Amino acid sequence: MEIASSLHLWQVIAITLIGGLTGVASVLDEWQWHRPIIACTLIGLVLHDVPVGLHVGGVLELVALGWMNIGASQSPDTALASVIATILAIRGGNNASDAIALAVPIAVAGNLTTVLVRTLTVYVQHLGDRIALSTSSYYLKFLNYFALSLQGLRVMVPTFLFVVFVNRQMIVGLFHSLPAVLVGGFTAASGFIVVVGYAMVIRLLHANKLMPYFLLGFLAADFTKVTLVGIGLVAISLALLHVRVWSSNNLSVEAPQSNQTGIEEGDAHSLSIPRRVMWKVFLRSQMLQASWNYERMQSMGYAYILEPALDHLFTDSDQRLQRKQRHLEFYNTNPFVSNVVTGINVALEERLQATQDESYDRLVTSIKLGMMGPLAGIGDSIYWGTLRPLLASVSATFALRGSLLGPLLFFFSWNAIRLTSLGGLLWYGYWLGTRIVDVIATGVLRQVTEIATIVGLVVMGALVANWTHISFAIQWNTGHGHVTTLNHVVAQILPELPALLLVFAVMWLLQRGWGSVRVILILFLTAIIGVWAHVLSP
Repeated sequence: MEIASSLHLWQVIAITLIGGLTGVASVLDEWQWHRPIIACTLIGLVLHDVPVGLHVGGVLELVALGWMNIGASQSPDTALASVIATILAIRGGNNASDAIALAVPIAVAGNLTTVLVRTLTVYVQHLGDRIALSTSSYYLKFLNYFALSLQGLRVMVPTFLFVVFVNRQMIVGLFHSLPAVLVGGFTAASGFIVVVGYAMVIRLLHANKLMPYFLLGFLAADFTKVTLVGIGLVAISLALLHVRVWSSNNLSVEAPQSNQTGIEEGDAHSLSIPRRVMWKVFLRSQMLQASWNYERMQSMGYAYILEPALDHLFTDSDQRLQRKQRHLEFYNTNPFVSNVVTGINVALEERLQATQDESYDRLVTSIKLGMMGPLAGIGDSIYWGTLRPLLASVSATFALRGSLLGPLLFFFSWNAIRLTSLGGLLWYGYWLGTRIVDVIATGVLRQVTEIATIVGLVVMGALVANWTHISFAIQWNTGHGHVTTLNHVVAQILPELPALLLVFAVMWLLQRGWGSVRVILILFLTAIIGVWAHVLSP
């Protein structure tokens, strides 16, 4: 059966579901279905053109390498951009370059829908505050899944409308109707718009005195042919050398002289909660950001995660509801290291139930608020600043060669590391109970953070040199029929010097409070004017 869009009904349904899946993944940030290298490949499979899907996904993945949602900071929407751009490329006669050029404006538009949904979710958060009015064990689950479904619908609905009402002729007509200077500007911008993501990652890493490592990675990639994997290995070596030798005195921290947790020291926390309950907590920990909102951020998702443990520990319904409400307070940290806090709080709730000591109730809030900041810095540096950019860039190179190994490598390696971290940290936090605070105080995690920062900076420097492209149209006659171009002059000095300068310029704007979307719009406008004035070439 076919419909007006010339697609089969099953294709329309499949693409619409993929759109919903990417919308859900874009807020959870867990399985990474919304990343271009995955989403574009899936659309390519449905439309029977995997090579174009891989190409669009590989290019967009590099463009969006540093796009991430940190706290209330909102990046352009890779979910909607990936789905629509791939459909444009395939159904427009494999016109991938024009589709990719239009992807970033689509991502900026998608950002507005994300902001709208996260604002609406504040109302869902207020519904969660009324949990005492209900004794249903499904109340928190319903609210979290309802909020999450809104994120799915924000991509699913425009995707469905696009595939149903826009046909091949309309797409081809759109490409032909666009002014040449506009398409040229979009194409030129697509070569260097990636610097916004790089600048966001560098800013996230709080580099400061470690910025020379960024320059080292840039120079190594600009003047050598070392692969990105090779540079990553060199970066790890440099990071270990830095921590073990050059900054060992700065990182050594004396063990705490007194117990700051308020809990008597003793043996590590004994395991008494059934594994089936902890297993439920582990599975739910992947829903931490399901109901993320601008008021209390991950609050309701965190309460939902702890619910199985609270239901098991507290048999009195009033006390159980009181404990759930206790965890509806503000909370926000990196989702992949949050299970340390979850494990500790499960142990605290268990001791509170056993002893009825109110000091444990105070510690629940103290540990959440005290640890979420430091853990966010550690998790953001490791996962957003180092791991995902490294995995994505390596995988994108395979995708650009037309190999399915690219998306498969990214998906399975990312999720293997993520799930291992979620499970391991949950059990570690529960087993050690509150004593993990003393472990953090030793400075070990600060060393891990610094290692991740150095590796991230070296890799970012290499990515700037490898994947940022700025081409000038300026040329002049030097006599005797010889023509010299500005590109040639720059190449004689430092091949990718314009890219390096642009990264620093974007970092300067971000540090002065400019949002990433605003910077992207400025770069697009600059590219269009540059092509029109014959300063930049597409």
